Amino acid sequence: EEGSVISISATANPGYFFVRWTDGNTQNPRTITVTGNATYIAQFAAHQYQLTVVPDNAEHGRADGSGTYNYGQQVEISATASMGYSFAQWNDGNTENPRVVTVSGNATYTAQFAAESYTIEVLVNNNAYGTPHGSGTYAYGEQVQISATTADGYHFVRWNDGNMQNPRTVTVTGNTTYTATLEADTYTITAVADNASHGYVTGGGHYAYGSTAILEVTAYAGHSFSQWSDGNTQNPRYVTVTGNATYTAQFSTMTYQLTVQPDDISHGTADGSGTYNYGQQVQISASAAAGFRFRQWNDGNQYPIRTVTVTGNDTYTAYFDANEYTVTVRPNNNVCGSTNPSGSATHSYMDVVTATATPSEGFVFDHWSNGSTDNPYTFNVTSNVTLIAVFVSDGSGSGTGNEGIDDVETATFSVYPNPTNGIVHITNTIKQSSNQTIKLYNLYGQLLQELPADATSIDMGSYANGTYVLRIGESTLKIVKY
Repeated sequence: EEGSVISISATANPGYFFVRWTDGNTQNPRTITVTGNATYIAQFAAHQYQLTVVPDNAEHGRADGSGTYNYGQQVEISATASMGYSFAQWNDGNTENPRVVTVSGNATYTAQFAAESYTIEVLVNNNAYGTPHGSGTYAYGEQVQISATTADGYHFVRWNDGNMQNPRTVTVTGNTTYTATLEADTYTITAVADNASHGYVTGGGHYAYGSTAILEVTAYAGHSFSQWSDGNTQNPRYVTVTGNATYTAQFSTMTYQLTVQPDDISHGTADGSGTYNYGQQVQISASAAAGFRFRQWNDGNQYPIRTVTVTGNDTYTAYFDANEYTVTVRPNNNVCGSTNPSGSATHSYMDVVTATATPSEGFVFDHWSNGSTDNPYTFNVTSNVTLIAVFVSDGSGSGTGNEGIDDVETATFSVYPNPTNGIVHITNTIKQSSNQTIKLYNLYGQLLQELPADATSIDMGSYANGTYVLRIGESTLKIVKY
């Protein structure tokens, strides 16, 4: 009824709240006085709630959708994983991502992430060089130690990413392969000769462990390879390198036969034959026999005593020549006779010479200047010879220049030396008193020289070898010139 006083109220459903009546009145409940037909509309508004969307770990990823929302509002939330992680679930167990949630109050949604697993493979460049360690499946971000253990004779160089630590720690960020580069250790092989003048060795140098060094020896002339310092006799020699090493090649000096001989054993001797080492200095010599002289060796060398260097089996022959001598054959006087041969000629040692003396009319051959009376006269040449055929008068008086010396060896004086080869001294007690001159004759009766009575000597050096007659007065004496 008009005028009645009534109470009206508005009750909000969950998630909403009363705001006001359409007439602007905010009382609830409220009392109104009826004055006519009236409509009162209660206006409601939804409650707002805080929605918090977070990751379990900011490093693992992010979560989107936080904000203030009305009750009942449909809100999409999502989770985005960081590198190496994946979304696992929301804290309420829901695994949808993204998901839509209905706001019904303040709420927190936590995105839970799980680290992804990756394969770490650890290798070496050659399994014979060493062993890798650390391969396996690991969570993203995990710290893993990897390493490579080398075999004997090898060493670690680097990993394929350039890192040179071994062992090293790596952080897992994905499937990764780590390859260790291993190399053989390098060693020095020294190859030398025990004597550089005997030969040389090749093959020394720097080698990797397990490689093969080829050592080869070359001997110089006159030498030969004997063995290595460790007794091995191979050449070339193949050495497997396992460390630094020195190999010394030992050489032997070759020996050779030196034969030293004369061209003829009757011509002389040659000394120096024997067995000698290569390169040895050896004195050889040649001595001529009597009547011979050394000419040269077979290689043209003209020194009888010389030093030769041994370079191989060799023969040195000494050549000798017979000595050359001058043989002069002539008469003591060309008037008295002649000789054949006549004059001077050159002959070798032991040549046979036959000399014949032929007297002129009125003369006869008496003897040769050496005393021989053989005619013809044969002899062997052993020195320079002057052979004079001595002719004397046959007594017929037909010879020219003959003063008729019929008697000799009647001297009352003496001379010395006799025989002589030059000056003859005269001891004479009669020449001064008799005042007789001193006369020298050849056996042909020719007067050769006349000296005053007081002369005390006579020079016969310019005369040919032979017999002469010295006369003082009536006394005569034979003098032999040689």
